[in-house]
Amino acid sequence: MIAIMRTRIYMSFLSCFTIWGCTESSKLKLAPQTIFEKENLQVIMSGFNKRKNTSTILYGNSIGGNFGANKIKSLVPGQIFKLVTWGQKPNPYWFGGNINDGILTIETVKISGEENGYVFTEYLAKNNKGDIIHKNNAERLATIKLISDRKPSAFP
Repeated sequence: MIAIMRTRIYMSFLSCFTIWGCTESSKLKLAPQTIFEKENLQVIMSGFNKRKNTSTILYGNSIGGNFGANKIKSLVPGQIFKLVTWGQKPNPYWFGGNINDGILTIETVKISGEENGYVFTEYLAKNNKGDIIHKNNAERLATIKLISDRKPSAFP
């Protein structure tokens, strides 16, 4: 009698767990703050700044993506680069690891022309709301120098 009662209780719990397990859909969803529409750009390099707790990815168009990869050795008109900077937050599923948080800035550098050895660039920086960020010349030149001095990541 006790064995039959245990079996019935066990079967009742098992059927309850089965019903609860089948009713809720647990599909993985990407966090919306991590997505960047790259507009036909390719990844050139990425980096992390542990002091600022940020991560960056440098994208370039097809002409810009070839720069520094032993295909194009200098900046040429038509190149477009976007330096995207994300904040970082702790990864709840991996102790000690970080994942991208919201986008902080998107800096765009377009190479518009060249004359007598001088390269003309267009620079635009926007924050995560799309507002234009006004940077001083030293900050602009630092970003342009970062792009022109970079070495692209090697992808297998």
